Amino acid sequence: MVRRLVVLIALAAASCAQMEQAPAPVRGEPAPAPAPPPAPAPAPAPAPTPAPAIAPSAEAEESRQAAELLAGAQRVAQLGPDDQRKELGTATQAFSRDRTNYNRVKLGLLYALPGAAIQDDARALSLLEPVAGGAGALKALAGVVHAQVAERVKVQKRADQYREQLDQLRAVERSIIERGQQSQPKKP
Repeated sequence: MVRRLVVLIALAAASCAQMEQAPAPVRGEPAPAPAPPPAPAPAPAPAPTPAPAIAPSAEAEESRQAAELLAGAQRVAQLGPDDQRKELGTATQAFSRDRTNYNRVKLGLLYALPGAAIQDDARALSLLEPVAGGAGALKALAGVVHAQVAERVKVQKRADQYREQLDQLRAVERSIIERGQQSQPKKP
């Protein structure tokens, strides 16, 4: 279940990265004509000065953060209950100090881990909802996890309703059986 969630999130992050790239030409459209070869330079140009290091773009930083969060969530999912609680405590403190989207999604992911000792779907939903949706890998990750948890909550509610209906039917069945036993004449 955790691996399936991680794969879905990774696919969502990858698709967001692809959407930011230039679109491929549509079939049926002619491909643009190739550019003519450049004319030879008359004289060699002086050696270029090295360009200053360019800071990573916001999109690249968000993609890196999303990948880091996925790896962290997968690591925490494999820990024991006590270690999971420690990780949750650390993430909660980080979110209390600095309420960034990164810390919000990290804490939401921890609460969303299925089958974990720290799973709390209501908290996961409340943390992820403000970030879910929109452009960027971090927001896409939050959106996918939010949708997964919302669906899990919906399925659990439906299962609880069915269980309650089944219990009611069993109670009716018992009362019918009891009435049938009471109405039978006793043998002398």
